[in-house]
Amino acid sequence: ALNNATGEIWNIAQGELVKKLSNHQILAPYTSVEFLPNNVLLLTGSADGVAGLWNIQGAELVWQAQSNISGDKNGAKAITVNRDGTKFLRLYEGGYLELWDIVQKQQVKSLEFNVGPIERVELSSNDHMIAYQTGNSQVDVFSTIEKRIVFNTMGSLPYGNPISVDSTKLAIENGDLMLYSLRSGGGEKIYTFEDPPKGGTVGFLAEDTILVSSKSDMIKYWSMGSGRELKTTLFRLEGNCRIINRQDGSFLAATSRNGILGFEENFQKFCAVPSGAGVTSVDFLQDGRVLSFTRRNKTIEVWNVLTMENVVIKSDSIGFVQDIAISKDGNLLAIASANGIIEIYDINTQVLLNTLRINTASIKQVVFSEDQKWIIFSIDDGTIRIWGLYP
Repeated sequence: ALNNATGEIWNIAQGELVKKLSNHQILAPYTSVEFLPNNVLLLTGSADGVAGLWNIQGAELVWQAQSNISGDKNGAKAITVNRDGTKFLRLYEGGYLELWDIVQKQQVKSLEFNVGPIERVELSSNDHMIAYQTGNSQVDVFSTIEKRIVFNTMGSLPYGNPISVDSTKLAIENGDLMLYSLRSGGGEKIYTFEDPPKGGTVGFLAEDTILVSSKSDMIKYWSMGSGRELKTTLFRLEGNCRIINRQDGSFLAATSRNGILGFEENFQKFCAVPSGAGVTSVDFLQDGRVLSFTRRNKTIEVWNVLTMENVVIKSDSIGFVQDIAISKDGNLLAIASANGIIEIYDINTQVLLNTLRINTASIKQVVFSEDQKWIIFSIDDGTIRIWGLYP
């Protein structure tokens, strides 16, 4: 999307310009573009709030949706298309949302969605729930199915993995550690776990039957069945980790400054990776196969713990690295920067696959969707955006 309301379609593999899309009736620059799942239709959004649906093969404008609002809310910031390509969501500067039906070519509903600065965001494994922490220490849970905030509570999102693997539970820190249900909209408090390590890392283990909280030399864990704190067994130091065993001596978890690993198969090599000083952000796959660090010198180290080989990725086009994310299959790395750029790399070849230029604000956090088709990220202006990963 170019600043003169022109869109260009490129063949990434061949590096060739395929089509150029231009609408002379629109003077405002495009702010977002999204491919529909069939890869034949393209949705564009311009700064004046106009959305256009294009047939890429003929470079033809099929339909145009004019903005229904005016005043300080006018000025579209982003457009996102749902997975089946039947609806799109348009976000305006004033935190105003419009939901449109592409098939019926009409607006479905609109709502206010202005939450202020967002500090942290977490996405459930099934992509149905987005939990985010606002600047006033409140956690909101937004349903991507119902397109609304289903519940909120005071507190903060712990680091690590505060949403269970099965997407049914959420841990929130507010003095104590609160466990909430995400079933049927969510909001029901299940348990209160007292005196957790403050500001620690949390994770769900053993098929979501145990919740662990760890920081420095303090470890606590609780049963999801009874809500009771489990007695701390002896743990040993191995590499850069502390290894926790169950009462019968079997492996439960490995905890380190990088997080909590609940898979036994790769923990020894995971714990052998030297983290060192100057680490500003960390991400790793749940089974520990791939581990990635961001350092203060803007370099990203990606480790394959099975071979103990590492690669270093450094980009001169991005600013200070705010966050990184690894895709579920361990093949993609997303790097989010303070200057509003997200770069997507192939971890195996270190080739830059795509660059997403948001540019409006600093990106706080980034995650891949479960199907690896979407990037979800939060930015300083108080919005969460969902963008398609590739054209």
